[in-house]
Amino acid sequence: MQLAVTEWEFIEPYLPIGEYGPYPERLRQQFEGVIWRFKTGGQWREMPAEFSAWSTADGFHQRFGLVHVDHDIQVRTPKASFAWYRDLIRAQRG
Repeated sequence: MQLAVTEWEFIEPYLPIGEYGPYPERLRQQFEGVIWRFKTGGQWREMPAEFSAWSTADGFHQRFGLVHVDHDIQVRTPKASFAWYRDLIRAQRG
């Protein structure tokens, strides 16, 4: 799953880029890897290499995912990124 240029230009300014990563030149690949995972339902280890190493995309997903899952008690709690994504979609819909 590759994002159109206009989709990436809309999303990129909202993604955090820190002093130690993620690095801008690979951020789009990692983001597209996460999208691939959810669109296909495939496992992280099955992700095509074009999206970066599967472990990198999985780490990106863990860091910026929408919910935190407490595996001990099986409870999902929305992260701040959930509100960001919700607001992003609302703004895009107008």
